[in-house]
Amino acid sequence: MTDSDSYVTGFLHSFDLNQWLLIDKGFTLSKAGPQLKWTGVGGKIKGLDDWYLTEDYPRTLNTAGDYAPMQHWLDRGVPKSILASRTFEKPHIGMAREFHEETGYGVAAKRWHCFLIKEYKGCKIYCFACACSPDELLKVVYAQRKLPEGQVAIAQYPDICFTPWQYTFDLRYIIPMIILEHQKGMIMQLDPEGVNSEFQRSPH
Repeated sequence: MTDSDSYVTGFLHSFDLNQWLLIDKGFTLSKAGPQLKWTGVGGKIKGLDDWYLTEDYPRTLNTAGDYAPMQHWLDRGVPKSILASRTFEKPHIGMAREFHEETGYGVAAKRWHCFLIKEYKGCKIYCFACACSPDELLKVVYAQRKLPEGQVAIAQYPDICFTPWQYTFDLRYIIPMIILEHQKGMIMQLDPEGVNSEFQRSPH
């Protein structure tokens, strides 16, 4: 498996763990028939060559996880050869980028915390969580432009529990995991494969 097979998915939720921002990916066919895909916001981790150094996407993320022109790096003495050598974006950067692309709202990379890595044959998914106020959740909903990925909405935790057929199958264990780890005060101690500590140590 390579980084080109890696994805990110993020769950922005209220501090009280009752409200969750999800995206409707639409219907998809499976062995069980058409299934509605309300799920976390995310997508594929991109090769930096695909968007750091191209004319059609000449921008990158700065240290705070906000969008900034590529000149931001060049002005700081980082040559293009160094940028090009960083083959794939870090999972945190990919999470911030995907969230912005799919919702139109920016959540800094440093706010996302990777709590789980799901690894299937040929596919790796970095799962992130981020707590926020109910007001910020509403800002995300109001900020969404007409984007191709799907509509975002705020889901209540009881609805996810009692109408599981409306959501991807994994939400039935991922969201309870986040809640239980928060209640134990251990969510920030989760560091699968050292992803969070590596992001904190390295320049980004």
